[in-house]
Amino acid sequence: MNIEIKKEKNKIFLYYHIEDTEWLLDVLDEYKIKQTFLLAKKLTVFGKDIIKLEIAKLRGDYYCFYKRVLDINYNVYFAKDYLLETKYFVISNYVRPVSIFKAIEKINDNRNSIYIGGNKDGSIPFEIFNEMIKKFPNSYELMLYKQSRIEIILEDYLSKNKSYSDKYQKYLKLKEDRELNRVLTGIDVKLDLKRVKFLKEELEQKLNNPVGLNENEWQKIIFEIIKLLYPKYILVLNKIEVKDPYYNGSGKAKTDKREIDIALLDVDGNVDIIEIKIPDVHILSNIEYRNNFYPLRELSGAVMQLEKYIFYLNKGGIKLEQKIKKKYSSRLPKKFDIKIVNPRGIIIAGRSDKWDERQKKDFEIIKRKYKNFVDILTYDDLLSRLSNLFFILSSQNKIKNQN
Repeated sequence: MNIEIKKEKNKIFLYYHIEDTEWLLDVLDEYKIKQTFLLAKKLTVFGKDIIKLEIAKLRGDYYCFYKRVLDINYNVYFAKDYLLETKYFVISNYVRPVSIFKAIEKINDNRNSIYIGGNKDGSIPFEIFNEMIKKFPNSYELMLYKQSRIEIILEDYLSKNKSYSDKYQKYLKLKEDRELNRVLTGIDVKLDLKRVKFLKEELEQKLNNPVGLNENEWQKIIFEIIKLLYPKYILVLNKIEVKDPYYNGSGKAKTDKREIDIALLDVDGNVDIIEIKIPDVHILSNIEYRNNFYPLRELSGAVMQLEKYIFYLNKGGIKLEQKIKKKYSSRLPKKFDIKIVNPRGIIIAGRSDKWDERQKKDFEIIKRKYKNFVDILTYDDLLSRLSNLFFILSSQNKIKNQN
């Protein structure tokens, strides 16, 4: 079975290559190719070993895909300039193919038309849609998820030699690791309403339903938000190796080498460090000690770790600057210099939406205590900044349209 999509004049056709076509005459308006494209009688033409199905027609700057053919209850429009492939309609790496727009139908409660690409207000940027396609889990991931859920429920009643929960989390981490280097690779982010709105809504969605998300998944969206809120940063530096100058062989460490997971490079060549924890970590006490709410271990530990990393970077000096420059030379201008001069840090951790006013005030005091070298933000702080930014840009856009 082979299918392909072709544009012909102002229409788009699906070509279905199959040896025996006669039996399909009896199942028109019933049979779906790849569980996605319905063989609509009035839109289907039979040939020798091939079926030609009309699936879309050009309307203005968009191709309108027939909801009758996609067997959905809303209209789908693709900007006319894109080269369309079957992967944008059906996921085939399962035992049973999955229709993408049928899956979207389940969450598109208002049956709103969906526009992909182009300049229409409210359209989904094509790169975002493409990212969604990449995010669809494959059959192996689904198997691991299913087994891990069963294991979590029955773990007290079963003896087992291996942990599917661990395998599932390792798989998710490996999957996200492959994408981390693609984030923050340039200064091409446009500070526009669509982008801010998308990131705001995505963060809200992930915070409301954080199940199954690991640190790498959170890192991806945080990096995108950092590009908006801290536009000076142009590149992520992964796995920077530094040395502990006071290592003496004692303790758990077996070497003087240390590794900084993630650092940020700004447009002037300065290196800063970012530490990202998941939203579920508790960073402030819920009970008082002598009328004060105090930082918990996750926050104190993150601050201490960041302070040590800054110390290691400063001790690395010119030699470390040259090492980083050599590693990222292909992604930097030739005369671009790396500067390690009193690096600063950013910590993203925890939630603050359930705190009362007294907790918020004490947290502000804690933040100010470390302000000289680190900015400490909760996920709700990021959400608040995105909301404020969206409001300002919306206001500016209204004024511009009035003029």
